[in-house]
Amino acid sequence: MMMHPDNAFKQHEQRRDDLMRAARLQQLMTQAEADKDQLPRRLLLILSDAMISGGVRLKRYAHGATRLRPLTGAESPLELVHKL
Repeated sequence: MMMHPDNAFKQHEQRRDDLMRAARLQQLMTQAEADKDQLPRRLLLILSDAMISGGVRLKRYAHGATRLRPLTGAESPLELVHKL
């Protein structure tokens, strides 16, 4: 039985694509296995950067905030309660 040339070519392309896909998957698996040891270190680095960034923002906010002055006289909540 003779196969049509177009079908043979399509089968060849399909086989090549399957092999390329399998090779890429194997490459990704190998790379993921190698990177697995670095994951905790990278996560700690991300966490430390986030904490430092938050501290810097908090420091900026604290220096820019105005201090509250104590309430005196008629502004005092106790004075307002007595008026009721």
